[in-house]
Amino acid sequence: MIAELRVAVTDPEIAATDAGKGTILYLSALVMADEMVVQLGGSVRHYQQAKAAEHIRDWLRSVAEQIKVIHPDFARVWLMTFERELADDEPPSLEGLSA
Repeated sequence: MIAELRVAVTDPEIAATDAGKGTILYLSALVMADEMVVQLGGSVRHYQQAKAAEHIRDWLRSVAEQIKVIHPDFARVWLMTFERELADDEPPSLEGLSA
């Protein structure tokens, strides 16, 4: 889906929308995230799930929050596409479970 968004924002009409502008900004952040992974070295190849790249995912989430403030229509793109690409770093909750 991200590949499709990369192509979609090359259309000037889509790029001019609020969601398109936010998507372009976030796609730029993804390029930076890939560069950060290279800096990690070792066996880490992707930021999506590696434990060593958790700080990169946190940064991407922060970037997304900032973009949503500037481009509110980006929120839907974030929820439907980009957020799903990142590992769920929250520890599982045992709340509500009974013994």
